[in-house]
Amino acid sequence: MTTLTADANLKNLLAQITDVTNVVDDDGHLLGVITPKAHAEELLYQKVKGLFSLDELEQRKLEKGGYTLEQIKERLRLLENAG
Repeated sequence: MTTLTADANLKNLLAQITDVTNVVDDDGHLLGVITPKAHAEELLYQKVKGLFSLDELEQRKLEKGGYTLEQIKERLRLLENAG
């Protein structure tokens, strides 16, 4: 990943951005898209939250069976050695 260092003027401009924002040149050509960190974290949270419900988590806690952590590790070791 490349890092750009913002001077005071750019930093002040970027601080005003609260939503995903297209950055364009004088001709209107897209140079990039800026997503503020707080907004990106919220988008990620919403995406993960949508993968399961609290009811599903509660139900899974009550289920019996499955594999122990040691069984999972052993299976992964076997797969790693086979590959």
